[in-house]
Amino acid sequence: MIIGIIRKAANAKEMTEKSQVVEQARIDIMEIIAEKRGEDPTEKEIKDIIEMYFTTVPESLGDLTQDITTKSGGYNVKLEEVLNGVTIKETYISKSTEKADSYVGYYADIDNDGKVDGIIYADMIVGNTKSGRWNNNSWSDYDVPKIEDVTTVKDYVVSSKTYEGQTTAGRYKANDGFGEKQVLVPATNSTGTKDRFYVMALENFKTTDYETFYWYKSAYGKLDRAIAESTIDFGEGKENTIKMLNDWNNNTATYGAQTIASSGKVYIDLWGAIQDNQYELVQTAQDSKKWFVPSKSEWCAFGEELEIKTRGYVNCGLSGWYWSSSQYDTNGAYCAYFYDCYMDSNLVGYYYYVRLSATF
Repeated sequence: MIIGIIRKAANAKEMTEKSQVVEQARIDIMEIIAEKRGEDPTEKEIKDIIEMYFTTVPESLGDLTQDITTKSGGYNVKLEEVLNGVTIKETYISKSTEKADSYVGYYADIDNDGKVDGIIYADMIVGNTKSGRWNNNSWSDYDVPKIEDVTTVKDYVVSSKTYEGQTTAGRYKANDGFGEKQVLVPATNSTGTKDRFYVMALENFKTTDYETFYWYKSAYGKLDRAIAESTIDFGEGKENTIKMLNDWNNNTATYGAQTIASSGKVYIDLWGAIQDNQYELVQTAQDSKKWFVPSKSEWCAFGEELEIKTRGYVNCGLSGWYWSSSQYDTNGAYCAYFYDCYMDSNLVGYYYYVRLSATF
């Protein structure tokens, strides 16, 4: 009986001391809000208060279920107890134009729905962070355009969500090649209108029955928008995709019959396959958060900016060959060759993998 009384007393003491710490932290937060005339506190202001009373400061404040330990008494407290009802002001990521401050290699949840959509391979505030030529190959030039007026660019924040399979809020690891990085999402109150980032999906496009695809088999000998090996066409992936979707859907008299899934068909045209509603595809060149087949130079930027040769394409979850949306001649299109890391071309009736890109 005496032991039971002692335990009850100890529990009551713990609850009282924990409550006192939590209450003081919440009072400090309310004082900040009052001093700012009702404006929400920033993440830094909240973290400074947590640091005063607790032994560790969470990297992200998004996961309210995580434990923090009081300096006094060493009691575990759920972050939610401190932040319940508190709205934190978004802290936008930097708009520095320095190469060292580029967000290439970070992950993107482009619509902030709790699913990581891809990896950033171009940051248009910074421009090129590498040579502008993938693996020093003469067919593989690119140039990421720089947006000079950064005030026109959308704002972004580090996600506060904990993503599937991950343990730390706001961070994600797709594979060993790309490693673990923070996840960026669009800011809620952004005033800018221009997309800042190019993002590549983390998985190949595939259907239930097909993993590789013809470019457009019947268009052999009929293509009419070829570009030279030295042409830099970064930024043209959206237009290329829009035009080819239109050609495949509406211009079969010019480009030939559609190769679609049916009995005995080993492969099908990619332009028909990607319309299966897995991805929302671009309809205009200004579309944001919609998907397209990357151009030749967009693939080159992806390969060089993310250092795929050094990381190893298999480690990055990539296959050996991918179609681009850029035409090589009347018979073929450019393709990204990851075995040796350069751009090549092949006939439109050959079959390669497809991976989609987006801007946000």
